[in-house]
Amino acid sequence: MRILIFTDWFTPAFRAGGPVRSIINLVTHLSASHQVYVFTSDRDLHVRTAFSGILIDQWQKQGNINVYYYSPGKMTLGIVRENIDFVNPDRIYLNSMFSNMFIPLWVAYKFGKVIIAPRGMLKASALAHKPLKKNVYCLLLRILGIDKYVTFHAADGVEEFEIRKIFPLVRSVIIAPNIPIQITNVLYPQIKQKGYLRILFSARLHPIKNLSFLLTILNDVEVEVELVIAVIRDDPAYFRLCMQLAEKLPKNVKVSWHFDLTSSEVLQLMQQVHLFVLPTKGESFGHSIYEALSVGCPVLVSDQTPWRNLLKCKSGMDLPLVENLFLDAIHTFVNLEDSLWQEFRQGALQKAKQYVEEMQVAYYYDKLFSS
Repeated sequence: MRILIFTDWFTPAFRAGGPVRSIINLVTHLSASHQVYVFTSDRDLHVRTAFSGILIDQWQKQGNINVYYYSPGKMTLGIVRENIDFVNPDRIYLNSMFSNMFIPLWVAYKFGKVIIAPRGMLKASALAHKPLKKNVYCLLLRILGIDKYVTFHAADGVEEFEIRKIFPLVRSVIIAPNIPIQITNVLYPQIKQKGYLRILFSARLHPIKNLSFLLTILNDVEVEVELVIAVIRDDPAYFRLCMQLAEKLPKNVKVSWHFDLTSSEVLQLMQQVHLFVLPTKGESFGHSIYEALSVGCPVLVSDQTPWRNLLKCKSGMDLPLVENLFLDAIHTFVNLEDSLWQEFRQGALQKAKQYVEEMQVAYYYDKLFSS
């Protein structure tokens, strides 16, 4: 099968976080048995210069896939139509709900072979940001009847519900779990002392990821805590707010900032902390959560992700976004002795392995692309 993928960012991009990792993992999987073409931007999120070492505005081979890095202003109806005709794909996959995806959607939807992956963008928390623009866009798709021609890719049953809520007349919604990175089977040697906790927050610096919530909580912590913040700068106003909150933290809470790290660099940090915390307002999957689990780092997350019942299998905790609940959870992890914390590390690793064993990648994605 010949598959043409439209995505805002592709390797070597990394600043957009989960959506980039999702599409890289998907392309790796599909290219083993299909001809894959990727049409994407020539630069990373919020970067003004193009990637070095690539050809721009033309198709090029990268291993066993073909990539077209378009320059600014070249994502037009004419160029998109020209490249769809050139590739002549069996399926067209849009790795986003909004952004530039309306152009390929408008060109190709009537052929009935377009698959849209919202990537969590239809969650109520995501629609709450720039709501007018997003809701008008969705309304336009419904008025034009475009939703009756396309297939939606949902990461799980919750996202399927969210899609059908916005597009009740959608032709098809198919669930296919996100494809994760490989699991680390050997845990990084580390010891935890009772009464001390090293926390990692890693995400795009955006209100949805809710770093301000965590910083507010830590203002009431009376024990010794070290907070490692590894973020991709996204929202300047929110960045200033979080910096102000961090500066007001008590002396027993030490904060270090790391900006624009690659995924591999974040994984290294995950192996050197005691707890990964993400009080997110909504995730369709949560690559960073899975990645923490995959290297044996327990997680403390909100109940707005697919990762639930974590305490039952000693891999972490998932809680409502209530400050006192998160504060109590942090104190619980602070007071863990090393032996019990090591059990949580093993539980985290087993949770990641369980996800991989149950996901049945080949079955779900064959179903999605044969739809």
